[in-house]
Amino acid sequence: MTIIEEILNRHNIEEIYNQSRCRTFKQTQKSRYYPTYDIEEKLVKIENIKCQLFKISQNNKIDYYITDFEVLEKGLDGFVHYGQNIATKEVIAIKYGNFGPNEINSLIKTDMYIAHSNGIIQNILLMKKAPGISYRDIIKNEFIPDETKIRIHKLIIKKFSKLSDKHDIYHGNLNPKNIFVDINNNYQVTFTGFKHSMFLPDVYFDINKFNGNTAFLPGLRGGLFQNYVSSIYHANYVTSKL
Repeated sequence: MTIIEEILNRHNIEEIYNQSRCRTFKQTQKSRYYPTYDIEEKLVKIENIKCQLFKISQNNKIDYYITDFEVLEKGLDGFVHYGQNIATKEVIAIKYGNFGPNEINSLIKTDMYIAHSNGIIQNILLMKKAPGISYRDIIKNEFIPDETKIRIHKLIIKKFSKLSDKHDIYHGNLNPKNIFVDINNNYQVTFTGFKHSMFLPDVYFDINKFNGNTAFLPGLRGGLFQNYVSSIYHANYVTSKL
């Protein structure tokens, strides 16, 4: 059980939010890509643990989210922390740092977007957490057969090709750490890390870059899987040849 789950089990977070006298930062977000909503933020202490609470109001519906700033990922663009929807207990990811409209629109198109706030001190982006484990971890897992890894690799490329054909998204940084595979759900593939995304791209350049990032992933020791990915990378692989 996480610290957040323990806090949620012992406290009524909505009451804490509404009764707290801490400063509230409120912002209204408008876009042609999603219905208008209000997002409010508060920094509070619960059981001497610093937490940030979010209240999102949209279409007469209110959702509360919480984070205790447990780090999920650290990068050049900022930090990503674990968060949770207070009502549904759904685990989410909250990014603190730099992001732009293309990243937001890519998350919206892939149904990963929740909300964002252009704060006074920092920008905050709330998004769904990708299910499963990273493709990087799958590749480095020596107990997963190469044949399974090749099957997953083909599924990733097909999924990305369909995503690009439907949404015209050029990811810009497609590599194993930005791809999650839910092995327990028929190998469902989810893409993350849309910081460098653009639209109306050459999808095959993106896929070939992904193949290169995978083939030369540090720690790989050759074998059937690495030889497969390396061969399609050097052949300037095109999806229609699968």
